[in-house]
Order: sequence, then structure tokens, then C-alpha cells
Amino acid sequence: MTVRVRDLLEMPAFEGATVYGDEAGLDNPVRWVHISEVLDIARLLRGGELVLTTGMAWNAPPGDLRRFVGELAERGVAGLVVELGRTVFEIPEAIDQAAREVGLPVITPAREVPFVEVTEEIHSRIISQHYTLLKRAEQATQSFTRVLLGQGGVEEILRSCSQLIGAPVLLLPSDPVEPPLAFPSGLATDQARLQAVRGLPLEGVGAQGAQHFTVSLEDREEGLLVEAIYAATERWGHLVVWLDGRRADEYLPLVVDRAAVTIALELMRLRSIRENRVRLKRELVDDLYGGEFRDEEEIYRRAAAVDVPLSHRWMAAGVFILAGGHRALPVNHSAWQMAETNVRVALKGAGLSAVTSLRESRILFVAAHQDLETLRGRLNAALEGIVRQLGTHAPAVEATSGVGQYTRHPRELARSFREADFTARLRAQPGGGGRSSHFSELGVFRLFFDLDPETLGQLVEQELGPILRHDRQQGSQLAPTLRLTLDCDFNMAEAAKRLGTNRQTLYNRLERIRTILGHDPSEAERQLVLGVAFRILDWLAVVRQD
Repeated sequence: MTVRVRDLLEMPAFEGATVYGDEAGLDNPVRWVHISEVLDIARLLRGGELVLTTGMAWNAPPGDLRRFVGELAERGVAGLVVELGRTVFEIPEAIDQAAREVGLPVITPAREVPFVEVTEEIHSRIISQHYTLLKRAEQATQSFTRVLLGQGGVEEILRSCSQLIGAPVLLLPSDPVEPPLAFPSGLATDQARLQAVRGLPLEGVGAQGAQHFTVSLEDREEGLLVEAIYAATERWGHLVVWLDGRRADEYLPLVVDRAAVTIALELMRLRSIRENRVRLKRELVDDLYGGEFRDEEEIYRRAAAVDVPLSHRWMAAGVFILAGGHRALPVNHSAWQMAETNVRVALKGAGLSAVTSLRESRILFVAAHQDLETLRGRLNAALEGIVRQLGTHAPAVEATSGVGQYTRHPRELARSFREADFTARLRAQPGGGGRSSHFSELGVFRLFFDLDPETLGQLVEQELGPILRHDRQQGSQLAPTLRLTLDCDFNMAEAAKRLGTNRQTLYNRLERIRTILGHDPSEAERQLVLGVAFRILDWLAVVRQD
């Protein structure tokens, strides 16, 4: 219990003592005792002292005496004890009046009291009180440590704190997405109290200790004690104690401080667990991507360890590519982290087992479900939703996804990843025709996936080389004209319309194309070969990006 000025009156040496000045100041806490016989002592004090004097310097003018009392009060001195009979025989009126004005209690013993008795008694009480306080604080620390070692969680720490101090407590996270926690639990859903706390200048509460606030609730005011929760230099939230009219003594801030430290340790432990699980999941995806594992049972065990069951399930490998203006975003762009989080949350929200990873400017994922059709439907819906969501949160970012072939065997996922990656890159090209696609939807492109690019390049050179070189040398657009005409099945009216020209101009261009190629591209067999050559040209454009 705190030693206060009025405790002196209970000592035998102060029996019959007289109180001058402000009696309300008798509740001032005493931090230490100091003896002084000079008027300018205030500058050497720190506050909370009980000053003992015989008044040896009080033969000064009344103005100096009033200044003396004012400086003591301004410094925060607890009280003034004056021994009469040596140099002064009564309290000067200037001292009494000034003490009443500034709220400083002045006590005169009824008999001569050796100052050493006062200092020994008060210091003994202060030291005893400090020892008791530290012992109680140590007991509180032990209580929180038991909760921490028992993995009771933040809720159990709040319960223990509330019981130790006998007051409701609230944890208000800095992240507005995180829900508040409290003991009793109803405090976390009391909107009036939550709104009152959120309206406080909590940013000003630092790591130096708890701060007091007062909030208005309906027709009453309530006091709060608020402590910031820090982990390293990051502020994770605030611990709020509702005082409900009780005095915040020295014990309460100590318990709240230890509770805040314990909560910070628990939050760091939980974050470490989450980060470790994310790392294990990313390593799992990376190994599936590269086919780097001993057997399928190893993969099933690793997946089960992070609560992502893959055994006896259909699986699909997928890839997301992010770009800005058709240019890949740098890997340190904040959109990558946001996108990976969106992918992970969306797949989990769709009821799929899923793991994700960031690798080589790609967001990789594996999604799984026991039923193939359920996996297909939920995955397609989730991917479309992710693309839309990213477009809303980051309008300048273009997201494209690709999904490989479905499989029930982890060893086949490496190929599925390659299929997904190519699908995403193909769809990311200007005119790619979509932002989310499956390898099975690529049509003729699937025929080229396992073929040698060099062999395919020779076919393109044989069929389209002359006209491609002509366009480069002359700056003409004969290759695009031929391609669009092929897409229109040589419907000249439609092709001319889409080219924005007239039919005669189109005929003239096609005649030049016949001359350059040395054959009639409108022949059925030639249309097929030229159409395939253009598709191969698109394929090679994507493959050569690597």
C-alpha cells in the first residue's frame, strides 16, 4: 500500500500534531524524505518528497516565503514538516496562506521529534511497501508465465490479468481487421465502449508506460488505463483497463505492464508459427513445382503437417502472373504479397485444400478436392473472383491465371505447373483472349507443348518467313492482313471490314502475298497450314520469353 502524508499522524512521534495548509493534501503519496534548511531547495527535488525543516531560513520577507511554498508545490513535493521551538515558534501566516492556495499540507509535531526517527520510519515503510509491491508483481509475472507455458492463449492472459487487478480488460488490436478480445468477453462486443476507446488519441501511448484517460459513456465518465503492446518496434495493439471508479495504485500499472509483455510474447509466438507454416507450405509448392521429392507419401505427410490434405484427392497446379501495362511487375512490388494472400484466402474460402508460393515472378498454387467436378467448378469460380478483386484493389495491375491438367498424383504436378505457366503467359499476351484459363482450353496450342521449339521454328520459317521478312524490311502489314483473312475463312467482306479498308485494297494485298509466298493462301490445305503456322508463331513468342 502506498505511503501517504497522513500516515505520519499515526506515528507516536506525531501524536497531537497540527495540520496547516491544505488538509486534502494529506493523501499525497510520499516517495522519499528530505531534510533542508534553505528556501531554494525545490530545484534539487524530483517530486514526492516529504521535506523536514526547523524553519531556520524563515526570517525572510513574506514574499520569499510564499515563493518557497509555491516552488515546493510546483515541484510536486508531498508535504512539509516543521519542528517549532528552535528557530520559529509558530507557522508564519505567509506559509499557511500559500500552502492553502497551492494544496500543500504543513504539519507541526506537538513535541520535539528527532528527524532521524521520521526518516527511518518513513523510509522503512516505503521500502517495505516497495518490497510488497515487487513481490505481488512477481506473483503476477509467474501467473502470466504459467499461462504462456501452458499455451492458454491471449484470452487466458486477459482473464488472468482481470482477476489479478479486479477490473475488466480489453485488447484492441492495431489492425482494424483483427477483432478485439476482452475479459469478461462481453466487453469486446460493447459498441459504446469500443467506440469510446477508438476515439482516444492512442497513437500517443508509447512504450514508456501506461497512460490514464477518461471517456464519457451516456451520463457518466469512466477512467481508463491504457498500455501499448509492442513486439520489437512494431505496435500490435493496446491493453485497456476499465477502472470503474477504482484508484489506479502502483500495483495496477505493474500488472498491466507484465500482461502487455506476456501478450506480446504470445503474439510473437503465434506469428512465428504462422510464418513457419507459410514457409513450409511454400517449400512444399516449390518442391512440387520442381518435382523434388522422394515419393508421394513424403508429399502427403508434409501436406498433412500444415493441414492441407492431398492424399486421395484430385489436384490442379496453377500460376498467376501480375503485370502493369503488359510488363511483368518487379518481384518486390507490394501487389505480389497482396495477390498471394488473395489467392490463398479465396481458394480456402472456396472449400479447397490449397497451398501457395511466390517464385520467379509467379504466384504458384496447388488446389485439391476429393471430387474432380467440385474442384473444377470451385477453382474456376475462385480464380475469376481473384482476378476481379485484384482489379478492384490494384486497378493498374493486370492479373492472369493459368491452370494445368488435373491429376491424382503429385509427380504429375510438375508438368501441370508447366502447362499452367504457359497458359497464363499465353493469355497475358495482348489479345490473349482472357484473364483466367485452363490448359485444356488452348485448342491447337496443346499439340505444340511437347514439341521441340527449334523444329516448330523451322516450320514457321518455311511457311511465313518470306512475308515476315518483307514486313520488317518494307514496314508493311501483310502478315497481319493474311492472319485476319484466315481468321475470317477468306470472307472478303468481313475481312475488309475488320481491317478498316475496302475489298479492292484487300484483293491487292492478297495478290502481293501470293507473289511473295509463291502459292495461293486461299486453298483449303494452305489455309490449314498457314493457320497452324501463325499459332506456332504465338507459341514461340511466349516460349522465347524464357
